[in-house]
Amino acid sequence: MNKRNYLRDIPKENYHLNMNIIYDIILNVHITKGFLMKKIINNLIASLTITVITALPLVANDHIPTDSDTLCIKTHHPITDWGRGNQTFTTNFYSALIPLNSNENFIFSPLSLQINLSMVSEFAQGDTQLDLFHFAAVPHLASARQRGAKNIITSFNSMIEDWDGPSKFIMANKVWFSKNTVSTPLTEGIVRDFYLSEVDFLDFQNNPESSRQEINNWVDDRTLHQIPELMSEGSITTDSRVVLVNTFYMRSPWQMPFDPELTDEAPFYGLEKSLRTFPYMHQTGYFAFSESSNAQIIDLPFQTLPENSNRISLIVIVPKEGVSIDDVELNLMSMTSADSLLTSMQPTWVNLTLPRFKVSSSIDAKSVLQKMGLSLPFSEDAEFEFSGEGRLAVTDIIHQAVLEVNERGGVASAGTGTSIGLTSMPEEAVDVVVNRPFLFFVVEKEKGLILFAGRIKQLRLE
Repeated sequence: MNKRNYLRDIPKENYHLNMNIIYDIILNVHITKGFLMKKIINNLIASLTITVITALPLVANDHIPTDSDTLCIKTHHPITDWGRGNQTFTTNFYSALIPLNSNENFIFSPLSLQINLSMVSEFAQGDTQLDLFHFAAVPHLASARQRGAKNIITSFNSMIEDWDGPSKFIMANKVWFSKNTVSTPLTEGIVRDFYLSEVDFLDFQNNPESSRQEINNWVDDRTLHQIPELMSEGSITTDSRVVLVNTFYMRSPWQMPFDPELTDEAPFYGLEKSLRTFPYMHQTGYFAFSESSNAQIIDLPFQTLPENSNRISLIVIVPKEGVSIDDVELNLMSMTSADSLLTSMQPTWVNLTLPRFKVSSSIDAKSVLQKMGLSLPFSEDAEFEFSGEGRLAVTDIIHQAVLEVNERGGVASAGTGTSIGLTSMPEEAVDVVVNRPFLFFVVEKEKGLILFAGRIKQLRLE
């Protein structure tokens, strides 16, 4: 099948998806290379996505993907176009990432990647733009894509602007052009108005090192000094022409914090056969919960706004004893059991045992996207609207993410003990003991967005 016809003939419902979300802190940056954040706060998620467009031609890959099934998680409201696409992208990216990290922990931010790729698509033309729409699973219709992006960015930035609480949400975008690289005023207006992006110029050709430092200073400021040096020395070269950066920082306490006095040590039954023990947090309370014959799923809400404190959650999926995480992962990705498992959660009295954990990943997102079938933006046939240069191509998309979970989830605050559902104490509680490999998602339930996705196959000592 001809690729161009394939892309144009895809029904809209086939590239949209139906899953939920991932939470806590997000950081996304698009450049040449990333520098993993060195300092993390409590219950924090941060991710970096880096895309650099240079004058270097690349070899194209003609592989065309097939549409995959997607996860389905219940949301508070009718899911948006961006929500469907975000869930589709999560499933496709996760599936492509599995064989590249078969026995490793990993975490990534689908929303960070999508926002960045959507910004890149605004500067693309022809089939390059269509490819980016398809593989990033963002709406093809300009109004839906651009207004949806603005709505997402604005909603996070305004979530707590009038509330002096412990949560923090900051999403920011910026595009740097080489001094000799010119885009159209229309596209610059789009990234300013709809992605709320700053636009600036740097002299990459003559001063790559000072350009790198300026970008790092901006990232350091937007991430509240959590990432003082995103870009390592040599990551900006004289061939760099455009750098696109999206940062999303998010921090929030648990709605129901864990009591540190109850934390104890116990083994984790992962890939490594070891006598080492790890800290486990304990809590008994009402949680949204569901289970199947091979897995349990529990929803741990974070506190965001006083009037909407269940908007963002950490969803943990733990295989039952004797069941492989690989089988649960495969079922979720193939939709054989995801729909019933993820949409049937009910308020349940639960004895929860959850490890404190931290997971970080640095992902060559370009390689993952190529495995998904995206090739044209990386090739010498790429079409971008920039003038003043020859052919340009995307040379790097590096994505970094970090999640840290502990008893507080941030700073504890009043009103975090809200119970869900039942008014009388049940006689027995369901035991959920997360002492073996598990999957996790941070989800935003209002728009149906997956902020983070990942898995833990082996706990690591900090």
